[in-house]
Amino acid sequence: MRTDRSGSVEADHGRPSRDASLKDAVLAEIRKTKAVFYNTVVAQAQKIEVAGDRMTFTFSAMQRALRDQFEQNRGWLESVAQQASGRRIVVSSVQPESDSPGPQAAEGTSGAAADAARTKKSALREKALADAGVQALLEVFPAEIRDVEEM
Repeated sequence: MRTDRSGSVEADHGRPSRDASLKDAVLAEIRKTKAVFYNTVVAQAQKIEVAGDRMTFTFSAMQRALRDQFEQNRGWLESVAQQASGRRIVVSSVQPESDSPGPQAAEGTSGAAADAARTKKSALREKALADAGVQALLEVFPAEIRDVEEM
């Protein structure tokens, strides 16, 4: 809200700053309360948007397991968002059907082979993120796992 020169109050159309502060407050509470979940799922989201009474987390097509973990915790996330905002916030996740072709497809690798390689890498990454030792390490050292190779 803001007042004009005549002293009348008019609605403040600065919603993006209010939405950004809600997003920051929710993310800080998640990080404080469930650091492993924050590092392994929330921080991996491609995009987090707040619009009005809705908070949407976008995961890539390769992050199906992360989205599943997110959905398992959605009720808790909505309670965190409600505490931070003082009103009911709907927390949801979206996942596009497929991502744009990666550099492997551009280099001439067949589409099926590139998909299989990405699927294998994704499965290895999810397996690593699910490992208790990796979770403990990420809790102590906030980091992002970008690449995983089978040894």
